[in-house]
Amino acid sequence: MLIQTHSKLASLLTASLLVCTGLSLATGRAAAQSDMGSAASPATPMASRADLGLVIGGKVGGGLGTGAVGATPLFEIELGYALPPLDRAIEVFVAAQFSQPTTDGTASEADPRLPGDSAFSYDITQQILTVALGGIYRIDLQNGLVMPYGGLGGRLYMLNTQVEGEVDGQSFGDNEETQTDFGLVVMGGVDIFLGPGALLAELTFGWTSVDGFVLRDTNLGSVNLAVGYRFVL
Repeated sequence: MLIQTHSKLASLLTASLLVCTGLSLATGRAAAQSDMGSAASPATPMASRADLGLVIGGKVGGGLGTGAVGATPLFEIELGYALPPLDRAIEVFVAAQFSQPTTDGTASEADPRLPGDSAFSYDITQQILTVALGGIYRIDLQNGLVMPYGGLGGRLYMLNTQVEGEVDGQSFGDNEETQTDFGLVVMGGVDIFLGPGALLAELTFGWTSVDGFVLRDTNLGSVNLAVGYRFVL
């Protein structure tokens, strides 16, 4: 009887051990499959390319002035860092942009410093170098290709204003004025991830107030549309 009892206990222990071993193996396989599934599941297009998180971009486009000056081509370079949290959705960037809008017109009244009694006409070329510091947030559409984004930043405007003018057909020479102002930039766009980075299309609005000797109590607001490419490292 005692031998039968020990035999039954041994059988139960063996069965329990087999069940536990089976459950452990099954759990291990499930965990492995889960890990493999997580590893196989695609990260965001940005995170899958951002080993270091560095972003280097170039853009070309055009701008239309909403203030003192008119249309202009523009060129921009961008250096950014995609922060690790949120699958690299947030990028801190520094961007430098050059544009050269122009405007012309006739003064509303004569200037007593100039010869003649007529109002003078002028042509203004505004060379603008800006440096912006800000942030971008990208939205993952979970399609592995497209990420729309929005951004905001502060902008330093370095201005070189060149003026040519005449009054009663007589030129009063070329004049130049430089100044520095602070403004802002708001942007929205879309990254299309191809190759080591992304093609981009971007719409921005930049603005700063200006009150100088040539351009008085006005602004250099502009709406810009640009395309380019960002390398993600």
